[in-house]
Amino acid sequence: MIRFPWLLLSACTLLMLISCKGSPPKQVAKQQGRDNEGPGTIRGKGWHIRWTTRDPKNSTRALPLLDAEAEQGEMYYDDNVPTMRLKTVRAKLFRDGVHIANLRAGNLEASNEVHIVTGSQGVSLTSLEPTRKIMITADHMEWNIDNNNIVAEGNAKVERLALTNQPRGTAEAPRILLNTKTGEYELIGRAK
Repeated sequence: MIRFPWLLLSACTLLMLISCKGSPPKQVAKQQGRDNEGPGTIRGKGWHIRWTTRDPKNSTRALPLLDAEAEQGEMYYDDNVPTMRLKTVRAKLFRDGVHIANLRAGNLEASNEVHIVTGSQGVSLTSLEPTRKIMITADHMEWNIDNNNIVAEGNAKVERLALTNQPRGTAEAPRILLNTKTGEYELIGRAK
């Protein structure tokens, strides 16, 4: 009786291997002119994604990195890397499990294996750091989780929000680099 589930599982696996013919899903999708489609692509509306990572101090505990809600979304394989694409997104960004910023974007793409989150079509990021409260807006932003940097490009603008120890202010540049660990930002290129 204990062997029956293993026998059934083995038979199903063998049947799947025998019945799979032709090209892998990505190759089939490309041959048919449908990049990133095919078997395994999941689409839907009303997505809620919570992306976590292991706590380096306690490997049994998960720390949030990103908590996003989107009107529409899809998950697919891009060069054998599972990738997520969301549309009309509101997200919370975390560092060491602490909510550090809010993000809004027309599109958001992320891959857990690459550790990069890309926002496009009008992106705004509002820092929640108590001593460095800023808002950055741009056409495109890329967050490299491994090095804690966010790069904003295309109509990039940073606004210091009202704080007791800093005056309000606005600056524009071709690129803005924000370090999410230090909260410091740098204007790259000809600033206005």
